Amino acid sequence: MYQAIIFSSAAVISALVLLLCKKHENCRHNILKTITVIFCAVGFVRFFLSDSITYVINGGWFQGVRYEETDFFNVILRWGYYTNYAVLTTAVFTKNRFFRNMAGYFSLPFSILSAVYYEDFMNYFLDPTGMGYHLTPEFRYAFFAAELVLAIIIPIILHVGDRHVFNFKDIKEWRNYILGVPAVVLIMIPVYAIPSFFGTNNLTPQWFSPYHLIWIGSTLAIGLIIYYIFRFQSYEVRYSVCLFMVLVLFFHYNSLYLMGLTLKRLPFQLCNFAAYTFLAAFAFKWKKLFHYGFIANIVGTMFAILAPDFGVGYTGFWNVHFLLEHSYVLIVPAICMGLRVFPRLTKKSIGYYFAGFSIYIVFCYILGTILNGYQDVTGETVNYFYMFDFKIAFDYFPFLQFIEDYYFEFGRFVVYPLVFAIVYVGYSLLCMGFFLFMKWLYRYEDKVIELHHSAVDLCKKIKGRKTKLPENITE
Repeated sequence: MYQAIIFSSAAVISALVLLLCKKHENCRHNILKTITVIFCAVGFVRFFLSDSITYVINGGWFQGVRYEETDFFNVILRWGYYTNYAVLTTAVFTKNRFFRNMAGYFSLPFSILSAVYYEDFMNYFLDPTGMGYHLTPEFRYAFFAAELVLAIIIPIILHVGDRHVFNFKDIKEWRNYILGVPAVVLIMIPVYAIPSFFGTNNLTPQWFSPYHLIWIGSTLAIGLIIYYIFRFQSYEVRYSVCLFMVLVLFFHYNSLYLMGLTLKRLPFQLCNFAAYTFLAAFAFKWKKLFHYGFIANIVGTMFAILAPDFGVGYTGFWNVHFLLEHSYVLIVPAICMGLRVFPRLTKKSIGYYFAGFSIYIVFCYILGTILNGYQDVTGETVNYFYMFDFKIAFDYFPFLQFIEDYYFEFGRFVVYPLVFAIVYVGYSLLCMGFFLFMKWLYRYEDKVIELHHSAVDLCKKIKGRKTKLPENITE
């Protein structure tokens, strides 16, 4: 019954939008953008609702229980559908042919398949072992049906309204699609897919072990590959790639809530908050916010990458989430600046950093102090920006143990002023060092650009005609 409702609703809504906006292209585009934002919002909310797909582990321990579960079909179906959030949004908000092709010839089939196997999704959603919020079955059926309707109508309106079709005679379009689709799918792999395919173990990775070094090397390689492939492309292509990566980071972080919402998992760690920082910077083209995030988040994620807080299980949910998140937090701002979607840092960027970081750290310290003061009520303690768990801090910096002797008590609240001051000053010094490194890197890049322009001029003189080398690589 629900499948019939989904497909008929999608057909009716698509037809209405296309007919009513037949002669009003801007109206259709605005409606389509609104529908896409609603679709992403619905998907965002669904991460907070119960879903037992996280228990599909192909051999491994999770919360003290060993699982031997496989459901490859549904995991692959979920994976393909999950890419919709970034692919459809990029296709709608840009005119990139690759993402529009993928929306129509990849996302739409996966959305239709998801509707066909609607009951499989619902079995996982309604499983009482799911760790999100458990709502009534009627609501869950209607909520996911509405999401599927949106997922189906977006590519239909996009393709029919703009008369977009795959150019089968264009070899370049085939090349981009054949190489691009696997890359997009791999970059946007859901966390639960790894243990679902490969299982996990009860071992904890060690710093600078092969596991750790492979992660570091892979992160750097992916960032460099993206940069070198797209550095000379048009602004529209570079913008599309960066927007896609920002959306990947945003939805990856929020998939954390499949494991349940707790105070500890609120997005107030610096790298977690990056998912919202860069999305807001992109949505509002907010250079100041991006420059703050670029400085603060790259320093923070480099610290997390070099001294990671690994958990148990090489391919367990938490380790995979940790690895992917910090890889994205490093890659996203780096390619956004490297591909010149946002401008270089300037002296004013230091002020943007201090303004943003001061607001962030004061907020985290006040909120963390209040929540820890009520830990007897909530049953949880928080460690936002690592300012409250002294054991972890002293493991890294044992010479700072004296700071816990200086504090003020206000009823149930305890304030450690030296902790706040040392974290603020120490982290800011690291960020200023990074800023100076970036200024040096810019000088090096300017020399490379100067050599490039010299090569272009020399080719023109020798060949007597226009070179294939791009002349303007700094716009």
